[in-house]
Amino acid sequence: MSKVYDCCFIYNEAPLLELRLRLLQRVVDKFIIVEGKESFTGNKHDLIGPAIIAKFPELASQIEYHAIDFPAGMTDSWKRENYARDYASKGLSDIEPDDLVIIGDADEIVNPKDIDMIKVYVSTFDLIALKLQFLSLKGDLKAVTGGKDYNFWPT
Repeated sequence: MSKVYDCCFIYNEAPLLELRLRLLQRVVDKFIIVEGKESFTGNKHDLIGPAIIAKFPELASQIEYHAIDFPAGMTDSWKRENYARDYASKGLSDIEPDDLVIIGDADEIVNPKDIDMIKVYVSTFDLIALKLQFLSLKGDLKAVTGGKDYNFWPT
């Protein structure tokens, strides 16, 4: 049976991390959460990951959290972002060829109902990209574009 790994980078997004953990806890085997001690632009900030993770003691064995320092001299925000995303791979040392790895920002949350379908596609293709809905302001809103109704799954 393949495992599901969820890798995300967080920055000042406590409600989104909570939502992500609540929604995906039944379908994800391991969460890999990476948080920089500075923003991509170099601003220092308080870490939020430990406080949010503490709200989920039942997931303690499934969460791997990394608070990272960016290398000295790395000031380019795009390089910092890539470094943070690459850092998540440290939690993937035990993956198998048929495992599913999801990589995204805290607000890029895969519908948990779609995980089984995604596993089927991944068994055929090495890499797939998901088209996620864009939601502004609140996750319980629904967007209507060009006459097509895009529903967001309940939170």
